[in-house]
Amino acid sequence: MTVFRTNTYIKLSDNMFTGSTWSKPWQARIVLITMLWLGQSTNGLVLVTISGLTRLCGIDREDVEKGLEILLSPDTKDPRTKAHEGRTIEEVEGGLANHQLPVLPRTDGP
Repeated sequence: MTVFRTNTYIKLSDNMFTGSTWSKPWQARIVLITMLWLGQSTNGLVLVTISGLTRLCGIDREDVEKGLEILLSPDTKDPRTKAHEGRTIEEVEGGLANHQLPVLPRTDGP
């Protein structure tokens, strides 16, 4: 049996590094980048459980939960936008939605 594997790449906008999210703890950054990778073809919608997200992030569940807590919380100090009280993500039926960062077109590598 032959297994085909596709390497998938994402583009990270420079806005991600100049906004308030990048100054948050490392757990939030790892969770967010993983969510960008997962949601790039679904306009930011990430249909995943916390267990699945933990496996893909490659960090402990407690760290994923801390990252999610940070990203789900309102950014009252330095939000780029007032929409959704500055929250980066929000819980939706079946997963999470990314509100703050643009999802760029999917790019499959060589």
